[in-house]
Amino acid sequence: VKRLKHQDFIIVLSRHIILNDCLILESGCGSGIYGFYLAAIGNRVVALDYQLHPLLHLTESKRRYEQRTERSLALHTVRGDFSALCFPDGTFDLVFNSGVIEHYSSSSDRQAILIEMTRETKVNGLVAVALPNKFHPMIRWWDWLIEKFSDFRSYQIPEHAISIEMIKNEMESIGLDVLWAGGI
Repeated sequence: VKRLKHQDFIIVLSRHIILNDCLILESGCGSGIYGFYLAAIGNRVVALDYQLHPLLHLTESKRRYEQRTERSLALHTVRGDFSALCFPDGTFDLVFNSGVIEHYSSSSDRQAILIEMTRETKVNGLVAVALPNKFHPMIRWWDWLIEKFSDFRSYQIPEHAISIEMIKNEMESIGLDVLWAGGI
């Protein structure tokens, strides 16, 4: 868990929001590694995913962590569709996803997801999205690592190349103020 504080996505988040005692939604959590870390440093986190398997794995990881550290994590898993959530408007200080939005090919689908994420975020809260840089010169090496060491292919969801400019424009088009957009 400690090594995650040096991850680029966490560093960028911490520049724009105080990551302590926040109510956070990881919308489309997959492995839930970021949500797990954010809970371990003192936040209340809801990890949501459509797939049951990663939620069961995350729940088991939480149980083992709590046994090992004798510390309770405010990390709760929810199975659901992040494009139509049941959370009230303005619930969370931070709503984010990492490695999710690039699975939607149309700009209108991505904007619908961003609108839902924004709806669930408090006024002056933060909506954050991280996606792979499919334009990076080392992408073939990265794809090889993913293929070899993850169960990514079992999800059978195509991944689309989305540029920083594209996602930034989509966020601005729904009224979000983009505080930072860049390559990690």
